[in-house]
Amino acid sequence: MISCALFLFLATAAGGELPGLDAPVRGSSPAPADAAVIVGVEDYAFIDDVPYASADAQAVYDLLLYTRGIPPQNLHLLQGASREQVVNHLEQAVGQVGPGGRLWFYFAGHGAASTQDGQRMLLGDDVRPDPSVFDSRGLRLDEITSALRDVESLLILDTCYAGASRGGGPILDGTRFVVPASALEPTGRVAVWSAAAPSELSSALDEVGHGAFTYFAVGALRGWADGELSGQRDGRVDLDAARALSRLNADLGAVLVGGAR
Repeated sequence: MISCALFLFLATAAGGELPGLDAPVRGSSPAPADAAVIVGVEDYAFIDDVPYASADAQAVYDLLLYTRGIPPQNLHLLQGASREQVVNHLEQAVGQVGPGGRLWFYFAGHGAASTQDGQRMLLGDDVRPDPSVFDSRGLRLDEITSALRDVESLLILDTCYAGASRGGGPILDGTRFVVPASALEPTGRVAVWSAAAPSELSSALDEVGHGAFTYFAVGALRGWADGELSGQRDGRVDLDAARALSRLNADLGAVLVGGAR
């Protein structure tokens, strides 16, 4: 059996057409106890935009609505947002998680390391390229994990923290962002699935109009990763299989289209 990861890689390398994400895949098991905050920040007021972030957020919204089966009233889709707006919707979503449910948090946009202590941040759409006010418009990951400490949560982050955009340009001229070794992935009830390690860049996949990581992550959770680890398809996809497929293909896709990682 050719793994899904290898199949997608060969299709891309051969110039074949990659499958789209526009048509929803409907799941059979609803998740009424789940809630989600989905953030796509494509248009930044004062720094470079993030191509396809809006389409990425919409694809994740459709995944969680149709495939996962989360009730629409428990889904918070933000196409552009400040740090305060994200925090407000996170607080609402936490209150909507029922017994045995999960809080999903997705972000596509700019990330960076704090200019003060190097901790990872997600940048709101009003961030300015001025070191004196830069940190105040970002949302630190430790703030998010603290807000989610009482619920089972999954953070899916299509961003990087090295101070560069999806196109490779700098976010803040003259500043090199360094994430310290102490900035480890959260543990306990909060899991993080990220497009890039602290020193890597996130990239776009122009052929499909999405971030490379989001495209393969959503595809994996829609069913592409079924049997990815075991070699046997059973109609189910667990997070380990989805992670394995999405990370391999995002890396390969970035290389094939010339994107930076």
